[in-house]
Amino acid sequence: MERDATAQGARVWNDSLAPEPARASCAVLASDLRAAALQVRVGEVMSPRVNVTRAEASAAMCAATLTALRLRNTPVVDDRGKLVGIVSVSDLAPGFRVADIGSATVGDVMTSPVHALPEGAPLAYAMNLLARSGLRELPVVSSDGVVVGVVTSNDVLRWVARGIGYVLPDA
Repeated sequence: MERDATAQGARVWNDSLAPEPARASCAVLASDLRAAALQVRVGEVMSPRVNVTRAEASAAMCAATLTALRLRNTPVVDDRGKLVGIVSVSDLAPGFRVADIGSATVGDVMTSPVHALPEGAPLAYAMNLLARSGLRELPVVSSDGVVVGVVTSNDVLRWVARGIGYVLPDA
């Protein structure tokens, strides 16, 4: 196929986008995605950087922070960092859950209980939960319930792409 071919300004497939040959560390994935997804743990694939908020925080301030950081949601934690809920941009939309978001707290609008995965869970569990629930990301918790990261659908896709030989920059 022609290099750098474009269709109405969109980049289309060409030989420069072909994957590199599988490396030894990717051989298991290349031969059996299912087995690999059951062996790899969520903690190995998740994004360890996660913004959290507290239930007593101002809903209006949380909305402003999510907007400024271009986030869709954030886990809600207690004073020990344990997951107690999640709050999304739609939860914070004026009139969605409360009439006056200016006086509401995050606890007033958060979703609880919330889907989460332990960091030791097989990646296959995350793949299934993300696909079945329609969620784009899930909080990841340690064995004592403390939020340690978030696994996103993009994290899973990056893992698969690396496994079939694509070289990707770290997120």
